[in-house]
Amino acid sequence: MNNVQLYGAFCTAMGGLFWLLVQRRRFYRRGLGGLQHFRNFWTGLIVSVMEWAVAVVSILALLLGAFLLILGALYGN
Repeated sequence: MNNVQLYGAFCTAMGGLFWLLVQRRRFYRRGLGGLQHFRNFWTGLIVSVMEWAVAVVSILALLLGAFLLILGALYGN
């Protein structure tokens, strides 16, 4: 395993971990009707935007990790 594959595995693991943490928070915030419940509008807005940003970063990390793993497998030693 070369450095590119190591970075790819790290990015994939971190992206998956962040994705799971965001989805877990969303799951435990849902009520009986399946909607997310917040204390007030501003809390809901801030939390939703922050979770969206972390989800986007986690997807990018997953894609980068997969790309680096493939790149390391094709061009590695």
